Amino acid sequence: MTPGHAAGGAACYVYYRVNAANLASTRGALVALLAEVRARTGIEGALSRRIEPQEAAAQSAEFTLMEVYAGIADPVVFETHLQGAVRRSNIAQLLAAGSQRSIEWFIPLDDSGTAPGGGRR
Repeated sequence: MTPGHAAGGAACYVYYRVNAANLASTRGALVALLAEVRARTGIEGALSRRIEPQEAAAQSAEFTLMEVYAGIADPVVFETHLQGAVRRSNIAQLLAAGSQRSIEWFIPLDDSGTAPGGGRR
């Protein structure tokens, strides 16, 4: 089993840029979003911020954030719940100008180096 994955489960990575000035309010909104997703799906999400080079971080007006959800048995059902929670939140208004929520899905490799099920969801 790969760290971060339940046996056979998929992982969802969601990333986007936010304004540094709004980081505290964005974090609060994201904590509420993760709580709703957990209540609806049982999946515990985690929040991360990209490490920027020191010079860029000192001058940056934006940060890249990431939500990570692991151990997902049915990506289609999970993403439906996630998108519903996002629509009910104010997350879209907190994104930096020109940014959008980008979603990537990953599944663990088996011992032969291939993904279970032969590829993408």
